[in-house]
Amino acid sequence: MKTIKIICILIFLSALSVSAETIVIGHVIDDKGEPLSSVIIKRYTKGHKLGGYTNSGSDGSFRIKAEAGDSLLFSMLGFKSQHVAVTNNMKPLTIRMSDGAIKLKEVAVKSDKVHEHGDTISYIVGAYANGNDRSIGDVIAKMPGFDVDKSTGKISYEGKPISKFYIEGLDMLGGKYGTATNTLPQGEVGSVQVMRNHQPIRVLEDFTFTDDAAVNIKMKNSAKTHWVTSWKAGGGYGSAHDGYDKGRWLFEGFGLRLKSDFQTMLTYKTNNTGTDVSRESTNLFSLDDLFSDQPKDFICLSAPSASGLSRERSLMNRSHAFTANVMKRISEDSQVNFQLAYNNEREKAWGDRRTEYILTDGNRVISNAQAWRSNTNDLYALLKYEHNSQKSYLRNSLSGDMTWLSQHLDEGGTYAHAQHALLPVFDFRDNLYVIRRYGNTLISFYSNNCVQQRPQHLYVDSTSQQDLSQRFYSTDTYASGGWKLGLFSLSMKLGVKGLLRYLTANAYGLPDSIGPTGGKSHFGYAKLYASPQLEYNTRDIKVSLSVPFENSYYKYSKDDGRNRFDVSPSLHVRWDATSRLTMSVNGSYSVEPLDFNRFYGSLIMQDYLYLNQGYTGYDVATSKTLAYTLLYRNSLQGTHLMARVSRSFDTTPYTPSREFAGEYIIIGTIPVKTNSNSWNTTLMYQQGLPFLNGKFSLRGLYNQTESKMYQDGLVSPAKYNVLSTGASLYLSPYTDMSIDYSLQYTYNDMRPENGGKTYFNNWQHTAKIIVPAGKLRFTLKGEYDHNQLMPSKYKDIFFADAIIGLTTRHIDYELGLNNLFNNQSYVRSTVANLTTLRSETILRGRELLLTLVYKP
Repeated sequence: MKTIKIICILIFLSALSVSAETIVIGHVIDDKGEPLSSVIIKRYTKGHKLGGYTNSGSDGSFRIKAEAGDSLLFSMLGFKSQHVAVTNNMKPLTIRMSDGAIKLKEVAVKSDKVHEHGDTISYIVGAYANGNDRSIGDVIAKMPGFDVDKSTGKISYEGKPISKFYIEGLDMLGGKYGTATNTLPQGEVGSVQVMRNHQPIRVLEDFTFTDDAAVNIKMKNSAKTHWVTSWKAGGGYGSAHDGYDKGRWLFEGFGLRLKSDFQTMLTYKTNNTGTDVSRESTNLFSLDDLFSDQPKDFICLSAPSASGLSRERSLMNRSHAFTANVMKRISEDSQVNFQLAYNNEREKAWGDRRTEYILTDGNRVISNAQAWRSNTNDLYALLKYEHNSQKSYLRNSLSGDMTWLSQHLDEGGTYAHAQHALLPVFDFRDNLYVIRRYGNTLISFYSNNCVQQRPQHLYVDSTSQQDLSQRFYSTDTYASGGWKLGLFSLSMKLGVKGLLRYLTANAYGLPDSIGPTGGKSHFGYAKLYASPQLEYNTRDIKVSLSVPFENSYYKYSKDDGRNRFDVSPSLHVRWDATSRLTMSVNGSYSVEPLDFNRFYGSLIMQDYLYLNQGYTGYDVATSKTLAYTLLYRNSLQGTHLMARVSRSFDTTPYTPSREFAGEYIIIGTIPVKTNSNSWNTTLMYQQGLPFLNGKFSLRGLYNQTESKMYQDGLVSPAKYNVLSTGASLYLSPYTDMSIDYSLQYTYNDMRPENGGKTYFNNWQHTAKIIVPAGKLRFTLKGEYDHNQLMPSKYKDIFFADAIIGLTTRHIDYELGLNNLFNNQSYVRSTVANLTTLRSETILRGRELLLTLVYKP
């Protein structure tokens, strides 16, 4: 009987315990009754400890586990926080949040433009945008701290490219976010968030620190209930060069659909107005590609071009680009992504190139007129699964990138040749990354595998030919563990890298006396590596010490191979002196990876002039670098300053060589040790000007390098200096009026040890003014370039464009006249690698274009 009583009491207490736990559900809305997404809901226990959290979905709904007596805190930037007590048998809640200041780290912040909460900064789009802005990229470019490359859509923050681009907190686009930057209508975006020190893998958040910044696009609530679209079309007429199209066209279509568990973005763009839309779908960040070995493009027919000139001024194109991005959210922590991109790019370019080679026994000059054309077809597809939670991480992606490239280059002058290159590349990859956390211990596994095929050909006139075939396989697989020990984190990575490259190269029509012109070879390596890393992380001080080492076996088919053991330690120290001032010091001794691309036995034609010569040494280059970085930011005041200076000392066991053999130039290396050193200095300063709705930017880059080259068996040391500085000012004195001015100055010189100094100065002024007049809008653009071509000769050129716009409710009309003065060519000179180069490029002539933008 006593046992039965005890059992009954236990059942009763268990029932009480179960009944105490409840699921709280409901919706969050604003003052107008619109659903609020991404509201943070935190659960606090009776002891005022955090017991869990969640976020509201795109429809404002939420669901969280709690117990009677707990409290829920609802918070979101720009809204007053709400507290709700949890009781038993709670009915669905409706939480109405009103506008108001938010207490952020003991500071009540309410700004018309910027909200700051810890490492997250929110820029209100409506405070920066005006009627002249089309895409979100147009607005981001006005925000202090940001830079936007409009040709690719690449975004940088405080001088560093962003590491992630999210839409509503989800990574749909990966590194191919450029199309969204340049096309997503800014009127549908509520705010742009910058997440500093962003760690995208949640399981690593308190294990390792990062200096990366990510961007999150927060859409307006109204944009989450329908397809967000934009449409642009235009046509016109322009002067043509050598048979290029006189008729002009452009069309752009964009569609974005956002749901709580589904995102999709579709785009199609086509034009022949000088915009290379294929650049928007390039991968703007990919660490796997950046640090992996890749085969070299031996054959290259370069297009006539001049540095410092906007590509849209000279590009004669017919471009088509289609992208499809789909993201399906499987659960709160898991998603599947699919990407498809197709680009067709037909391009033409004309110009003149004069190259002077600085030699000890008399300079050599080659001057040619060039006519270039290409046709590129590129198809890219990606399928990715990702699970990202606080306890585990899993990512597996399969991708394929197939490119078909055909180039023609006809030259006349010193040497007259007709060249044709076929350069297909077929690339397939699989990437797997798994991390699991057990308390204060991390276990991970990573594997990245690549297969490439490059069957390529070069035809010169009807007398010479280069056939080249490369088959390439690579793998990088490792396992790692991490342990959290108070303020210290210790990790160890153990892995293996492997590579195998088969190369068949045969050149026909070259003189027998020039050297071997055909053969087969293969090269491979296997590396066993370990990378221990120790991190110390406090609120103000962060230290990271890494000592990676590897034991490698390299094998070239023509010799017995070689073993190597290398160590590349590095130290990173960061001090957050205040919440706004950060200083860091980096020191490293690095052993450069062995370049497998130089292992081949025959000469390989790059074009009609240059022949590449392989070499088979197994020694590697080393570099010692010390860098100091200062970063100051006051986002609320719009102040951003970044200064960096570094000093490098490099040693390479081989020295570049250049040998003149009749009508050919042989590029190679010789086994002579070379020491070189360099200084690099970078400055970036941006200041918001709220009283004029403007922004001031200042940038500077300086590089000093000493190097050597062997020419026809004689050593030729030289020193080089490069200085690039620029300043820009953007002002918007009143609604929809804007003034934009920038100044760019570049200087580069070359000082051969046995010759005189050669230097060039270049100045570039650009200005743009937009004046509204009711529904009309008048735009005038100007550019003035002052380029030094020779020590006592300068070339001046002035560009002008004019646009008249009419704004209606659903359609904006623009009538533009580009290159008003009908400039025909652009010339610029530069120095590099003991050569002076003067390039003249044919420009697009005067063009008249009528454009319509439809606003649903």
